[in-house]
Amino acid sequence: SSGINAEYGQAINALFDEPLSYMTIHKDNQRIFDEDNKNIEEILSPQSYRTRNELINVIVKILLSKRTSSNSNVLQVIEEAQQINILSIPDLCHIYSRFKSKGLDIDIEIGRWLAGESTLSEEFLRLLDLIIKFSISIIAQDISIMISISPTSDNDLPQIITNGRVYSYKVSIVDVDLKSAKKLPRYLLQEKELCVSESTSNHTSNHTSNHTSN
Repeated sequence: SSGINAEYGQAINALFDEPLSYMTIHKDNQRIFDEDNKNIEEILSPQSYRTRNELINVIVKILLSKRTSSNSNVLQVIEEAQQINILSIPDLCHIYSRFKSKGLDIDIEIGRWLAGESTLSEEFLRLLDLIIKFSISIIAQDISIMISISPTSDNDLPQIITNGRVYSYKVSIVDVDLKSAKKLPRYLLQEKELCVSESTSNHTSNHTSNHTSN
């Protein structure tokens, strides 16, 4: 919808203003745009994108283009993966402890499962599935999207038509290695520290409010 297009357009426009480490642009294997070089003029040309808005429109249309295999766009796939985990960190740590008490290494068991060589019981396979879903959700929260765009028609690649032009493109998702289950205790510690920090902040805020009102 036009609302979603506008929302993503605003987000990408903000990245052009402050790319930080979240966005880089390469041309002919050379980085031409990043947090240290925010000159967009080198990207624009009459043959490709005449204005910054034209480039943003192309990026948005690519991100929202449906994939023929699943009838969903790349952002929907990532969002679904982020939401696949159904357990809390304490619950997952409990599962991790159960594997550990049996002398089982979850990372090794995941490798065996991926290779079709798992010898786990049905119960532990179910628990392993929950750990894998958690790992997928963590991956999806910290991945990178690479978009290759060519302002020409290439029948071997997907195409979009926008700004009265045809663009061929390729979208890749990178940084998708499974996270080690051994990090679960660290995630639990981070969660506890966050809860303590929020609790302290709320207590300080309430105390200040009560003191002011008195």
